[in-house]
Amino acid sequence: MIGAKTPAQLEQNLKALEAVEKITLEVKAEIDALVP
Repeated sequence: MIGAKTPAQLEQNLKALEAVEKITLEVKAEIDALVP
C-alpha cells in the first residue's frame, strides 16, 4: 500500500519512487551518516 488518497498524492509518491531508484550506495552512506 502506498497510502495515496488523491491522484496528486499518487503522482508525488510515484515520483519519489523514481528518485529512490537513482540513489547510489555513496549517497545512501552519506544520508545514513547524517541521519543516525
